[in-house]
Amino acid sequence: MRELDSAGFFWLPSHDDDRLAGRLTYSPNGVLSLTLIGSFENSLPVGDTRIFGVIESGEVTLLDCFSTREWHGSHGISESVFRANSMLLGLLSSPEPEFLSVTVRFSDLDSWIGRTPFDDHDLRDLGAWEREAVVKVRPLDDVTSSFSRGDVTVRGVWNYRDRSISGITLYQQHCIIIAYESLTPLAEIIKDVGRLESFITLCVDFSIDLDEFIVRRPDVKVQMLSGEDVSAQRKIEYRAPRLKYRPQSERKERNSFEFLLSFDEAGGATALARWLDASVRFQRALDSCMSTRYAERMYAENRFLNITYAAEAFHRITQGGTYMDQEEYDRLMAAYLEMTPDDRKPWFLGRMGYGNDAPLPKRLRSLAVISKEVTRPLIGREGRWAQTIAQVRNELTHLGEGPSKIGGSDLYYLSESVFAVLRVCMLVESGISTSVLAVKGSTYPVAWHSEKIKESVQSVREKLGLASDRK
Repeated sequence: MRELDSAGFFWLPSHDDDRLAGRLTYSPNGVLSLTLIGSFENSLPVGDTRIFGVIESGEVTLLDCFSTREWHGSHGISESVFRANSMLLGLLSSPEPEFLSVTVRFSDLDSWIGRTPFDDHDLRDLGAWEREAVVKVRPLDDVTSSFSRGDVTVRGVWNYRDRSISGITLYQQHCIIIAYESLTPLAEIIKDVGRLESFITLCVDFSIDLDEFIVRRPDVKVQMLSGEDVSAQRKIEYRAPRLKYRPQSERKERNSFEFLLSFDEAGGATALARWLDASVRFQRALDSCMSTRYAERMYAENRFLNITYAAEAFHRITQGGTYMDQEEYDRLMAAYLEMTPDDRKPWFLGRMGYGNDAPLPKRLRSLAVISKEVTRPLIGREGRWAQTIAQVRNELTHLGEGPSKIGGSDLYYLSESVFAVLRVCMLVESGISTSVLAVKGSTYPVAWHSEKIKESVQSVREKLGLASDRK
């Protein structure tokens, strides 16, 4: 996403007669800030935290704004500063903006999809000093699949730059388009884009960057200088600060061997559509999982607890699980309640309300069994690994007087082992075949840290006094 630094005029909804000059600045890695000369006569309305404006590029709506500072000088000059969580460029939006489609571009999308409009055979046959050369550019067909709320399309386009007498640079770009069946709130669209980003991150095995986020609706048309609308829908750009963003100058091109799954291996546009539906169910677990990929910095303890929480939550949502048969547990609870004084029953029920939940070792082992065709070479025996992870979680959450016995390096590799298991389970839950994933157990994205993980599991077991067998 491009940086922005622009002067303009700004006002609050329903108070367009109270306009202030100011400067709007935005950086993907920084903040979205508005500095005004003077102060609004009115405060931000309760429940409506928008600020409207007109800058050099056109209309802008700042969303989820809050005041951070007001300054009043001795000579009557005052200044007020606002922060916003996001903005829409090209539209003065309603309190709950809705759109019919979204188009997004991610970094590494071209490498992951692996399609090119150029004929490689013709390019290889070009001589160094050919007087005549023909390069064929094949149009890339759209790939579309449907999900419960619309269609998702992968589109490849090509263009040129650096056109001069000495030559021309041709390049390609891919984008993903979600076309909804009906107008959809921006908040839901943002979640869908996040789900796509998470899916690609799980497949490519590293965090990616969101480079463009364009929304459209049929009643917002491109407007000519004369004020007349044309048939084309106006491009409205959404921008927000990112937790982690690499400028294009700092990126390196990724190779296919670094990916867990390519676009075609995952199932193409059909896999994207399935994921948009399936991941809604375990959204909170997915968010916790992705925090370990996108946080710029995170303590090793927090990383481990986040990914373990994500695994536990994912299992609870998708697999359920109880310690004993529910009918048997209900009979046991009834017997206990008969013996419990009336004034202690609320306390007892509060304590035992989740007493029949499956324990963490059982949940982790169940996930490891689902992923074993991929992750067993990485983590070893499922029960042994699950016991280790659960004991480390207890060590970190049940704080004692002394420092933790577990070091940051061990926590990092144990966290990676949980991520490896959870990633496979999430992909399987979305419909990707275990036979497709099974061949990935010995590949670089899975096995690059296998020895470190095995060493950390053994080291932690010895520190916690668990069985120290090395099988």
